[in-house]
Amino acid sequence: MSLRAIQKRIQSYGNINKITLSLKLVSAAKLAKTERLLKDLRPFGHGTLSFYKHYTHINMLDHIENHLIFAITSDRGLCGRIHTNVVKKVKQELDRPDQKLAKVVCVGQKSEELLAKSYKSNILFTVFKIGKDNPTFLDASKIFNECNYAEFIACQIYYNHIITKGTSEVDWISIYNTDFLLTVAHIAGLEEVEEENMRSYIEFSTVSLLLFAMLENTLCEHSARMIAMDAASKNIKSLNEKLTLGYNRKRQFKITSDLIDIVSGSQVVTLKKIINLYSEGTKYEHLHSKSVSMSNPSKSIPEFKNFLYRIQYIRYNSSRKESILLGRCFGLRIMPNKSGPDQFNRRLLGSVVENQLLYSTPMWIKPVSQ
Repeated sequence: MSLRAIQKRIQSYGNINKITLSLKLVSAAKLAKTERLLKDLRPFGHGTLSFYKHYTHINMLDHIENHLIFAITSDRGLCGRIHTNVVKKVKQELDRPDQKLAKVVCVGQKSEELLAKSYKSNILFTVFKIGKDNPTFLDASKIFNECNYAEFIACQIYYNHIITKGTSEVDWISIYNTDFLLTVAHIAGLEEVEEENMRSYIEFSTVSLLLFAMLENTLCEHSARMIAMDAASKNIKSLNEKLTLGYNRKRQFKITSDLIDIVSGSQVVTLKKIINLYSEGTKYEHLHSKSVSMSNPSKSIPEFKNFLYRIQYIRYNSSRKESILLGRCFGLRIMPNKSGPDQFNRRLLGSVVENQLLYSTPMWIKPVSQ
């Protein structure tokens, strides 16, 4: 992968990280708002559940076929498996032998997408635009009024119930037709309550339970989305760090390779100049037979105006082993560009080391060759 492609990927990861962080903050704000709303609604939900538990103590669902099922989800994803868990429970209910003709009200587009493939004939209708804002009592009453034309006796509401912040489980609420409840012995025995008032209370409590389930599911959705976006941000940050490290290594390798090519090319030019000096060796033939005095190297090597002539003289008056060592001095890749001083200091220090090696050849070449 080229450096340009890696750089674009790093930039895209940064943009994704910004989006996930924004979604996390938005979900946290919506979660706090839903918690405040649900705090006021919980007495209605728990009170109605206590009423049904007290006056319908037997499990009447087992004796009723073809329930009306509410699958409470939303139109939005990026919140883990909470929608899948609700639909899984609904599918288990529809697979029962006595629920082959049961009808499902999909509250939210996600439940319809998951049920349309295998249970399209069981879907009664779908409610869209769920999840953008918190549901209201008016929304719940409209949904329940749409079910009036569907003749049902028992109804089940599947939704996500929050346990702790970040964990939830699928729960269900059973509600019944108003006329059916009025025939139950415990409710019919309430002589101090008029039938019209009881009918109004049952209709109100039914809508309250639906709203309670929708708000509970919305709270779980915001909590799950906040956790999912936090995990996504951490994963993207980890990927970005690994990709940045690889990018820096590849970039440093390319820079070092370019510098080596430049230095190698410069040394090739220098060696060509030295070879040209060799071709002019007749001018210095009277110097070639002289040996270098290790006791006083400065007197052994004559002064030259050109530094290249000095190198040529040293190379002519050295042995084969000395020539190889001196040639290695020219070919050394001194101080690779990895870390430490900047480019100017590396060039300066490298030139100092190379000049010291070249000028002090008469002093160190013979001890090394022994």
